[in-house]
This record gives sequence, structure tokens and C-alpha cells, in this order.
Amino acid sequence: MNSLKNKSSKILVLTVDLDDDLGRIGISTPIIGIENVLNTAIHLGINDPNNPDLNAIFQAIKIYNDFKNNGRDVEIAIVTGKYGDTSFSAIKVYEELERLRNSIGFEYIYFVSDGAYDEQIIPILQSVSRVIGVNRVIVTQSRGIEETYLLIGRYLKKAFMEQPYTKFFLGIPGLIMILYVIATVIGLNRYLW
Repeated sequence: MNSLKNKSSKILVLTVDLDDDLGRIGISTPIIGIENVLNTAIHLGINDPNNPDLNAIFQAIKIYNDFKNNGRDVEIAIVTGKYGDTSFSAIKVYEELERLRNSIGFEYIYFVSDGAYDEQIIPILQSVSRVIGVNRVIVTQSRGIEETYLLIGRYLKKAFMEQPYTKFFLGIPGLIMILYVIATVIGLNRYLW
């Protein structure tokens, strides 16, 4: 049985574009091999230089080179999900990983992510092969902002979509606003503040 100590155990350095930014600029996946991944990064950089997937792809290239320079049997690839459809994205990522496993035969996955959103597919990766590492790439100045937006987004989604929170979040502030309007109309708003 191969283990990670055995340098012949193939490692797949993987980047996942869960929201399919690559598909929106006409690139189909999976993308396999260092030259193809590098060309994809250049194409994405020219078409969408602010895309955070670009940083993840270049980090994956760096990690691929590190493994290669240390004598490891390594391959690099990019797979995508589907824009706007989280459920189908998971299925598409799984199917593309299965195709990769059948075509290049890897034993381990080293996952390079551009943030917490893409990391939700780690269980899917683990269902295909052993994940030996996760590297989250976030541009330094935007890390706090990205995490804040994710947190606020989760709370807002809960507030508007989940029944017990909807009543509290919309009901109480709504009631306060109605009382304020009524107090203003009858001239009592000066007593509220």
C-alpha cells in the first residue's frame, strides 16, 4: 500500500472555481497539466484581473512546483462548479474529480482555495480521495473584509429565510417603525428619543 512517504504516490494539486468564473469566459474544465493551468491563469488574468480565483491558481502552480522540485509525482488541475447553483456545483465538481481520477490516477489531493466559500466542497474532495492539505489564499488586505461579508451574509440569509429568525428580525424592527410613525403622526415622537 502506498503512503505519502512513498514519492511515487501521485498528488493532485487542485483548485476549484465553484462559481464557474472560468466557464463565463469560455474555458471548459477540467483543466489538467501545468501548461494548461498556466495558460488558463493568463487568460483569466487578462479577462478578469480582479478575480480571486487567479490568486488561488498561481498559488496552486507554486505548490505544484514545490512538490515537483522535491521529487514528488504530482499533477495540477482546475475543476469548476456552476454559477448560481450550489447543488449542481457540488455534483459537477464530483463528476470532474472522478474523471480526473480515472484519467490521471491520483491518490492524494492538495486543495488550494480562494476563500471559505470554495472550502464547502472539502467533503466532496474527501469522498474521492484523501485530502492531505488545504491552502486558503486570500489577498492580505481583503481577508477581514471577505470574512466580514461572509458572516454578515450568513446572518442576513438566516434572518430572511429561516422562520424563527424572520419573525424576530423583521417583526420587532417593523413594529418599532410602525410605532414611531404613529407617534410622529400624533405628535408624540419628541418623547421617544
